[in-house]
This record gives sequence, C-alpha cells and structure tokens, in this order.
Amino acid sequence: MKQTLQEIKEKLTVIESLLQQLPVIQAVTFIQLNEEYQLARLRGKTSKDLWDLNIPEFKQ
Repeated sequence: MKQTLQEIKEKLTVIESLLQQLPVIQAVTFIQLNEEYQLARLRGKTSKDLWDLNIPEFKQ
C-alpha cells in the first residue's frame, strides 16, 4: 500500500486537528465524570459504586 505525499499530508492534518481538540475533549470528559461522581456522593455512593477501576500493575 503505497501512499502519495498528498495522502500523508492529509492524514497528518487530520491527526493535528484531533490533537488540537484533545484538551477540550479531556476537559469535557472530566466535567461529565465529576458531575456523575458528585451526584453519586449526594446519594451516599462512592466512585467504586460507579466505576470498575483497574489500576495497572507496573513491574520492573
């Protein structure tokens, strides 16, 4: 699959656009999750009641 220089440039432009949007996407996600967490707290629940958190184990 040989790509032309123009195709590569177009794909890089799309990647650049997505990366520029990333901070906004992260902020919106944080706000939504925080609102969900705060509502759960009002109902006497914890984050463990909302989400299954799988913390990765790093081995050296």
